Amino acid sequence: MSRNTSFGCWLLRYLALMLVGFALYEAHRFPVFSIPLVVGLSLYALVLAIEVRAWLLVLPTAIAVLSIGFWSGRYFWDAFDLFMLVTLAGGLWCCRVFWPAGLQVTRLWPLALFAVVQLGITLNGLYPLEAPVPGLWADYFASTNALREAKGVAWALLLVPMLMQAQRIGAGTMRWLVAGMALGLMALFLAILWERNLYTGILNFASRYRVSGWFFDLHTGGAAIDIALAMMLPFLLGLSLWWRKWPVHLVTAGLLVLAAYGLLVTFSRANYLAVAIIGLVLLAGLLTLPGIPRRGLRRWAWAPALAVVAVVAIVPVVVGGTILERFRSTAVDIQIRLDHWSESAGLVAPGVQTLYGIGKGAFPRHYHLGRALDGETLSTLFLHGTGTAAFVRINASDDAGLLDLRQRFRPRGSEARLHLVLRTPAGHRERLLVEFCERQVLRVRAECRWVGTNIPDTEGEWREYVSPVRLSGLGEGGWLQRSPVDISILNRGIKNGIDVKSVRLVAADGSELLHNTNFARGLDRWYMVDGNHLRWHVKNIFVFSYVEGGWIGLLTFVLVALVGLLRAWRLHRQGDPAGLLFFAAIAGGLAIGLFDSVLDAPRVAVLFLLPLFASLVWTAEPVDLPRQLRRWL
Repeated sequence: MSRNTSFGCWLLRYLALMLVGFALYEAHRFPVFSIPLVVGLSLYALVLAIEVRAWLLVLPTAIAVLSIGFWSGRYFWDAFDLFMLVTLAGGLWCCRVFWPAGLQVTRLWPLALFAVVQLGITLNGLYPLEAPVPGLWADYFASTNALREAKGVAWALLLVPMLMQAQRIGAGTMRWLVAGMALGLMALFLAILWERNLYTGILNFASRYRVSGWFFDLHTGGAAIDIALAMMLPFLLGLSLWWRKWPVHLVTAGLLVLAAYGLLVTFSRANYLAVAIIGLVLLAGLLTLPGIPRRGLRRWAWAPALAVVAVVAIVPVVVGGTILERFRSTAVDIQIRLDHWSESAGLVAPGVQTLYGIGKGAFPRHYHLGRALDGETLSTLFLHGTGTAAFVRINASDDAGLLDLRQRFRPRGSEARLHLVLRTPAGHRERLLVEFCERQVLRVRAECRWVGTNIPDTEGEWREYVSPVRLSGLGEGGWLQRSPVDISILNRGIKNGIDVKSVRLVAADGSELLHNTNFARGLDRWYMVDGNHLRWHVKNIFVFSYVEGGWIGLLTFVLVALVGLLRAWRLHRQGDPAGLLFFAAIAGGLAIGLFDSVLDAPRVAVLFLLPLFASLVWTAEPVDLPRQLRRWL
């Protein structure tokens, strides 16, 4: 190693240490689980220092379950971002050349174009830098929401050099990624099984309850769990292609059964479409692998039709009437989607703005303003003031009353007292409803407890109200049988508005059950939930790209997606099954994206973009098919 190379290496390692140090410092300051975060990130950094490709094994699991926003209230800068900082530090510490043999510069132009366009869209959404309230870093209506959304694209782009680095180190990189996706699926399915067992029973398919897994992103709706299932599912095939032993085949079969179960209980029609597309892509890919005789095509030509008939016959029997009700309402739901897409696209002003859009992260703000101009009241919940002067303002409720402010807590004892410090606008009376409920994200039972507080005209002065609360039966049971419990400040029925300065829940022994009760630390430990999902998401990845980036953003995304699909198929035809897995994952993700937003949830955006970007830079590593597969086809 020359002196210049050695100096550059030490410089990269110094930067890596700075990133790890910053991540550990932020983890130490986290409002919850700070010690486990520090320990976990430290161990992860040590593992990466020993084997840098380990991030391919760990990342999918982190995407599936590393979400503590339910307890921390953080979603602009969360635990997953700290994980990604350590991941990037691992790549810098390795100090290997980020360039696989045979990769030409001309292959990187789609990534370069996409990065430049996304940077422009982000700056368009970020500036002018403004927020309607002091909650600059915890507010979807603030211009800084552009940075929250941009994290997904930024992290995915930063993983590209590490992908090239992994291939430069040696062959077998795909084994790491396939094993990682399988572990991610397993973690996701365990979360689904835990949730189903807790709330509905594992085999109760009649309930309308839809699982959310460990995706805090769903506090405003979206398709986080759907896209995670669709993107990870194709990589199960890789287990049997890269490991050719019967125990691995049995594990693959077991994971496929779990996958089928997880996909059924989402009750998502887009998921079923994505699975059908993924299945057809994988079947077509297997039949067109180099070395497969053409008679295999004739032998398996009837398979797709048989699969469709089997699904149509089995799903109603297994699932019951719940999914049938979902399909019966498809026409109505599609019309709602079409109207929403049209309204969303209408937020882009005619003229020059159609070229560059309204900017990243700006959709919730523009949607709210558009509805206000039409005379419609949409519920809002904002943090005002700082430190001891902080309070939360809840405006008048809309007809649905689906907005609330929550905190997750652990009940202690069967009785408690709720202390509220409130005020109303001068000349108005209000009634505030507070809910105590067991749930993950969505409410599954009607056994929630409610405490109503009648608030007379406070003449703009703060007043305290105390009410007894019965907590018996909530959050009871062993570790795996204990349901999370939330306190929710509901906006339901509020006519003019209420300011909330303090929310305390005091157990019978005098202990405080809630944290950050006076909002002195902003909205730490608190998080907003809204059941009106359309106001937060465009619900279509192509319309979303147009709204945020105009025609430039839309055409760039379509171009990169098409080039990625073409290059993935070329890899497949060169004898590298990685191309087939990339193609199937991209196709499945796009199928979900037809009916929901994908890129506005950073953690999920990383998972969606990783196979797409990988297909653009991957150097073919042909794999000899096992004899059993050749004979079977």
